[in-house]
Amino acid sequence: ELGEGEPIPVEMKAGDVLLLTNLTPHASFENRTDEVRWSLDLRYQGAGAPNNVDEDPETYTEERDPVTMACYPPEADFVIRDAEHPEREVRTAEVFQALRRRYEEAKPFFPGRGWTAMSERGEK
Repeated sequence: ELGEGEPIPVEMKAGDVLLLTNLTPHASFENRTDEVRWSLDLRYQGAGAPNNVDEDPETYTEERDPVTMACYPPEADFVIRDAEHPEREVRTAEVFQALRRRYEEAKPFFPGRGWTAMSERGEK
């Protein structure tokens, strides 16, 4: 649920970069060219933030303290590089796909996003 106000279009040229926080509502407009529009979603999370690397999706239950949960439990987190523990690294598409499928099929408990809808805050 979004607050009042008009969206602000930000025109981007090929090669431009737009950085957003995870709470910024965003969308794209119709592609009126004959070219495919590509975008790349890169995310960084410090190793100290809660994540579900090396956790079974079944450990996400209603009884678990939400503070210990990954930011978005329905999707498996993964490690690209770890100099201290290289065995944790996801190196192939097959390993990545199996990891994501495992979480998708298990449907771990998810207490919801970390924000409150404006309608629930009593604001107008």
